[in-house]
Amino acid sequence: MFDAVERFSRTERIATQIKKCLAVELTEFIRTFDEGMLTITNVVLSSDRKQAKVYLSFYGTKKDSQLVIDAINDNAYRFQSLLSSSLKLKRTPVLSFFKTQPL
Repeated sequence: MFDAVERFSRTERIATQIKKCLAVELTEFIRTFDEGMLTITNVVLSSDRKQAKVYLSFYGTKKDSQLVIDAINDNAYRFQSLLSSSLKLKRTPVLSFFKTQPL
């Protein structure tokens, strides 16, 4: 009866929630740089869910996108705090941000 329902692991569901929560906050943060658009392409959680790698892509940036990534990583504690308040998890994963490599 429920064969058509796709099952997701808890790690995938948490990664999706992290992506949704960070999308709004990162968009606001990038506006302070007066840069182009930012997209969260992927969130990869470790198997113990203590660390999360967030992959970002940029469009229309005037500066080197690595400078923006460095600024985001410097403020990772802020995003982690926001995740902690919006997600009901025992432990909030430590966030690391990376630029998505072009194909």
